[in-house]
Amino acid sequence: MELRAEEPRRAIVSLEMLLTGEWIVPHINGWTYYNKPPFFNWIMAFFFWLFQSFDEWVVRFPALLSACIHAWLIYSICKNYLRKEVAILAGLIYITAGEILFFGSITSGEIDLFFSLITFLQVYAIYKFNKNQSYLLLYTVSYSLAAIGLLTKGLPSVAFQGLTLVAWTIYTRNWKSFFSLYHVLGGFIFISLTGTYFYHFSLQDDVIGFLVRQYKEAAMRTGLETENTSTFKGVFLFIPGFLKLLLPWSLFLILSITQLKKVIKNNSFITFWLIFILVNIPIYWISGDFKARYYYVFMAAISVIIAELIYSGLENQVKLYWVLRRVLIGISFILPSAFLLCVFIDLPINVNNLNLRLIILFVLSLCAAVIFLKSKEWLFGFVVVLAVARVALNLLYLPAWQNDKSIAYYRQSADEMLEISQGNPIFFYGEPYVFSSDASFGPLKFKEVRLTTAPLMNYRIPYYLSRKTHSVMEFDEEMLDQQFYLTRKDMVDSSKLKILYRLHDNWQKQDYVLVNFTSSVSDLGNNTK
Repeated sequence: MELRAEEPRRAIVSLEMLLTGEWIVPHINGWTYYNKPPFFNWIMAFFFWLFQSFDEWVVRFPALLSACIHAWLIYSICKNYLRKEVAILAGLIYITAGEILFFGSITSGEIDLFFSLITFLQVYAIYKFNKNQSYLLLYTVSYSLAAIGLLTKGLPSVAFQGLTLVAWTIYTRNWKSFFSLYHVLGGFIFISLTGTYFYHFSLQDDVIGFLVRQYKEAAMRTGLETENTSTFKGVFLFIPGFLKLLLPWSLFLILSITQLKKVIKNNSFITFWLIFILVNIPIYWISGDFKARYYYVFMAAISVIIAELIYSGLENQVKLYWVLRRVLIGISFILPSAFLLCVFIDLPINVNNLNLRLIILFVLSLCAAVIFLKSKEWLFGFVVVLAVARVALNLLYLPAWQNDKSIAYYRQSADEMLEISQGNPIFFYGEPYVFSSDASFGPLKFKEVRLTTAPLMNYRIPYYLSRKTHSVMEFDEEMLDQQFYLTRKDMVDSSKLKILYRLHDNWQKQDYVLVNFTSSVSDLGNNTK
């Protein structure tokens, strides 16, 4: 599939790093990209180098690998504190929760699955080493991972570290370690790791502007940057939105919530993850801007809690479980019937060998339904049904999406433009994007900067052009003679300059044109040289 959502933005930054050898300051179209630090881009660029490929599957590989490792770590860690069945189910809940199974693992070229893994290890270190009274490791490991988190996605890692550490210290009353030299050492390591990067950034670019932008990016995820009406609305929409991310497992959460008090009383491990959620999630709760990927960091914690609640409910014979089981079994047998019925219907889906795919899905879904019905460990049987549902997505929806030329045509468009340019580089022409960013807390404003970068565009365009040519699609403010330029349609006079290709950017809702600039026949005023 073509890259989509935030994937091409991450890909082009990583691609330009590898092509230029500039590893400190992130760039897009050769101009500084201020929104995110580069650690995830380093990881992606490493896999570009390792596989000697810039293809889409390599873009998606690091975060998808992170999700698989994350699920395995949830099991490996939980089995030390919970029953083995609970540990297995917790890992499976994480990776089969609707949001991750049907979206996050598809658009896995984004940061959030990798960032979630780092955050999970960061906060788990607080619990593990506190419990073992290994305070040197507690502060050095957690703060080192917090530094990696900050260099991955910015300031949220600082909030996760501070709020979780303070809350757990209050709960355990272990103030001695909190005010120890070990904590000072951990803080020193954090400052040293992040400070080293920002120092090297300052040697090449505006580090103050970069830091202010990091603060702004974090503040925009909280109620500090949201109108009161949006914040108020977001508070009420948050719970149904969050439960939707966890479907179908959130159904079990609702039915077994009465078991929570008993579970907390019996296990400090569950208590820790509940506290982690309660002290950190309000930052996002009041943001008024519910974006699913921001909540991936809480998915592991809630998966552990749901798994323990489910088994506690089974032990206490929660009757509604058996009602839910029968409903889910019914749904699981509806699926094969639907696939078989679709064989005899002329579906408006542009997919090769559609009937063969439907027959395969009929067989798989029927087998999954039987496994679900017959399995003694019926929860794991249900996981098989979810896995088949994901296979159906792979065989039907994703190829249909890719074959919709009104949506997924950038890869082909890049090939067609390069055929016109005969493989010569294509540059991006226009006016720089100048924007203000400030460090503020509510009405208090501490620092404002003006930053300049390349204009916004659908980043699939530079990604596919750069992937093909192995060169950066540079942004230029001036056109040079005999060069090929992609620019907004309203930036050129078609009567003076021949348009070689037309492209519509679905994201920015802009029409672009490809031109070969020749100064002798063009009249673009002072922008020409």
